[in-house]
Amino acid sequence: MLSPEQIFRLEAIGMTWDVRADQDWQERYEEARAFYEAHGSLDIPADYVSSTGKRLDLWIARQRKLRQSGKLKAEQIAVLDRLGMAWQTNQEHVTREQREWDIGEARSIPMHSVPIPENPHWAGTMAAASR
Repeated sequence: MLSPEQIFRLEAIGMTWDVRADQDWQERYEEARAFYEAHGSLDIPADYVSSTGKRLDLWIARQRKLRQSGKLKAEQIAVLDRLGMAWQTNQEHVTREQREWDIGEARSIPMHSVPIPENPHWAGTMAAASR
């Protein structure tokens, strides 16, 4: 059994304890890099499936969450940064002024011409906006 000091020293020089997880990460990264090279961004559609049958958009979303929680390694952040990773989604970039403008626009559209989206919270949002 290794002491905490030995574990610390091994990790300090780059010891990897979970080799399979690192291999999986590297494989998904390579798929993300290939997507970036083909499309010029990491804006991956939800219906995109990689050559290995994986949903790359879910992997990208997971990297964002891991970084936000401080669990993504610095070197992983660095290589994703080099691909132009957007760490916040477009939805997170919407300003309060933009949301208010969208609500104002929604009020000016006749309701019979608005398709009902699949979002179950849409009706409550629209009701609140009309008050």
